Amino acid sequence: MRVLCGHGGGRSFPCLGNKEIGEKLFISEQTVKNHLHNIFDKLGVSDRLELALYAIHHRLIDQA
Repeated sequence: MRVLCGHGGGRSFPCLGNKEIGEKLFISEQTVKNHLHNIFDKLGVSDRLELALYAIHHRLIDQA
């Protein structure tokens, strides 16, 4: 989740796009899309908002 919404070091940043995530992780934008698709499928969510809500609901991240 830190990468998806740019949370790190106690500071919040605007959510990153697939291209920016790929650049930070040294992977292609398509690889980011593939990973997100797999995560969405496994958790039964359809987008990043639902993923964030899932993480909050299951106490995987703090509400900030």
